Amino acid sequence: MVSASICTLSPMDVRERHRRFALAFGIGVPLMQLGRVLLWGRWPKPLEVPIEIDGYLAGLILIVSAVVATRRTPSGQLFLAGAWGIWCGVLYRTFTGQLADPYRHSGHDALVLGVKGVLLIVATGGLVGAIRNGTGPAS
Repeated sequence: MVSASICTLSPMDVRERHRRFALAFGIGVPLMQLGRVLLWGRWPKPLEVPIEIDGYLAGLILIVSAVVATRRTPSGQLFLAGAWGIWCGVLYRTFTGQLADPYRHSGHDALVLGVKGVLLIVATGGLVGAIRNGTGPAS
């Protein structure tokens, strides 16, 4: 039988877990985007570059915010919430943009659409978690 004290995490543990998850997301998702470009060879046209680099910039912002959140201050957690908010915006734009294009619903595009949907849900959870941790008492 597991005692209740083992199953509960202190606020510091929850914040550290969220910070590490943000760091992994900020590194992993841009690498997935790069892998998609390399595997399917769809290099952006010059006019599409500002749109295509948003995932890499959002990843960088999330990584920086995860590092800032190590200070364990409320402002660090709120900066992390802002970075998750940027990710939610980026993923919402790309998910709904692909969803609106009927030519991008089959083959590997269907897989990409599903992954984008899952990532949007995860990023929304990260945003909610960061806001909840940022508004709680500082430990």
